[in-house]
Amino acid sequence: MQKVMKQYIILIIGLLVMGIGIAMVTQAELGTTPITSISYVLSFIFPLTIGQFTTFLTLLFVLVQVIILGKDFPKFQYLQLLIGPVLGYFIDLGMLIFTYYHPSLYIEKLILLIIGCIMIALGVILQLVANTIFNPADGIIKVISMKYKLNFGRVKIAFDSLQVIIAALISFWAFGDIQGIREGTIISAFLVGFFINRIRKIQQILLKKRQHFR
Repeated sequence: MQKVMKQYIILIIGLLVMGIGIAMVTQAELGTTPITSISYVLSFIFPLTIGQFTTFLTLLFVLVQVIILGKDFPKFQYLQLLIGPVLGYFIDLGMLIFTYYHPSLYIEKLILLIIGCIMIALGVILQLVANTIFNPADGIIKVISMKYKLNFGRVKIAFDSLQVIIAALISFWAFGDIQGIREGTIISAFLVGFFINRIRKIQQILLKKRQHFR
């Protein structure tokens, strides 16, 4: 029981770190992350926050997983329905924290973007360490890759790209141009994966050293 509690605490911390990281990338004013691109654009059109739209989208992701797997969908993974509201709340919390910070220099914006990407990567790593419920955005990629025997990394790239394209189409339909999607969206897509790989390598090195000194 204590181990399970520890896993869920790590999961919540991971979601908090990820939510604040997403907010930092967004507040850098160079676009937003691919995973929140649709939510960000919709928040320009309707009186709801990025976090609230993220909650709705993650619920949709769970529904798609259920449709794809049917009876094979693990009952335990219905707890993903709780992840969306928690992540959405943490994104809005991060946006609130950085409400009054508007970097003027481009280098400031890049620094905030990079720090945000590091935070997102740490959040993902913590969720992996927790090893409990899937984040719905990762869950749908895992389900598609398993069901159709596709490479997880390639499915993720395709899924993220699809979200950005949909966000761009919504923006063009609503405003006649592209809003909310900029170079920061592309940069974050690459940097988050880069930092995840780096952090995991550091993890492995530390684990080897720890085993060596036992």
